[in-house]
Amino acid sequence: MRSEIPLWTLRGIGLALGVVLVYALLQLGIAAARVFLLVFIAVLLASALEPMLGWLRHRVSVLSRAGTILVVYLTFIVTDAECEELIELVRREHVRLFYARIPAHFGVINPDAKDPPEAGI
Repeated sequence: MRSEIPLWTLRGIGLALGVVLVYALLQLGIAAARVFLLVFIAVLLASALEPMLGWLRHRVSVLSRAGTILVVYLTFIVTDAECEELIELVRREHVRLFYARIPAHFGVINPDAKDPPEAGI
C-alpha cells in the first residue's frame, strides 16, 4: 500500500499540471479571439486570390499575372461609406488598430493615452 503513494502522488501532480495547462490555453484562446478572427479573414481573402487569378487569366488572356493581381486587389477595395462603417464597427468593439486610407489618411482606432492626437493631412 505504501509503495503506491509516490505513484499516485505523481499522477495527481500530472493531473493538476494538465488542468492548469488546459485552462491557460483556453484563456489564451479567449484573449486572442480577435486576432484569430483577423487571421481567419486574411486566410479567406488569400485563398480566394489564386482561384480569381486563374479565372481571370483564363478569361482575359491579355493580362499578365501582375495585372491580374492588380485587378483582383482592386476588387477588395471598399468605398468611403463601407470603410467608415467598418472603422465604426472596429471602434465599437474596442479593438486598437492602425489603418491607412488612400488618399493618404492614417489613424489609430482606440488610441492609448501616450499616442499623439490625430491630425488632418
